[in-house]
Amino acid sequence: MSVTLLELARNKNMRYSNDHRPFEDPLGIFPKALTKLYSTWVSRTYPFARIGRDVSFHVTSKLSRQRATRISLGNSVRLLESAWLSVATDDPTGEPTIIIEDNCSIGYGSILSGKNRVHLERDILVGQHVVIQDHNHAYEDIDVPVISQGITKGGRIRIGEGSWLARRVDHRPPLRGFRQFRGDAKHSRLFRGLWNACHHHPAIRSGKTSVAHGAAEEHKRCRP
Repeated sequence: MSVTLLELARNKNMRYSNDHRPFEDPLGIFPKALTKLYSTWVSRTYPFARIGRDVSFHVTSKLSRQRATRISLGNSVRLLESAWLSVATDDPTGEPTIIIEDNCSIGYGSILSGKNRVHLERDILVGQHVVIQDHNHAYEDIDVPVISQGITKGGRIRIGEGSWLARRVDHRPPLRGFRQFRGDAKHSRLFRGLWNACHHHPAIRSGKTSVAHGAAEEHKRCRP
């Protein structure tokens, strides 16, 4: 008898999964409402250099209200879970160090850190755990802990319209012996997250970017 009931339950579940789409978790409305409330709060109370319409800040995203004067955001910008906009200067005056134009999405756990200028043009998709910063930690003095040496002078970064920065891409000034990354990504539409495994990427070394045609081609160009 129990076997028969179990078979009926299995058949019922099979018919249900094939004929009907399960409804969304009703509790999902609460984090959405919280993100909407937080977005409204940040948009209306933070002193941004500029902020457009329909900007969304996930409730776990991070940015400093005291440094928001150095951040410029366009329309329909989205900061997803744990995204961080970091202004790497205590000076509240001056031009924005982080500029994000219209319709850009900053993915889960990604960091934009600007001391001089990090500029994302419109329609850019930033994947998960991407790091874009125009400076680095100073490390030249081997007698002083890196944590006590502050940050480097840095440069400027500009990512071109319509680009996609794939998961774990890391754009920051390279270590000793490499030229500082200053090129824009105007001609790039695809980045593969190989910088962590390959520090000889010609796009970084030459200060320019190039069109990527897949992971194999990227790996081939990474050879020193």
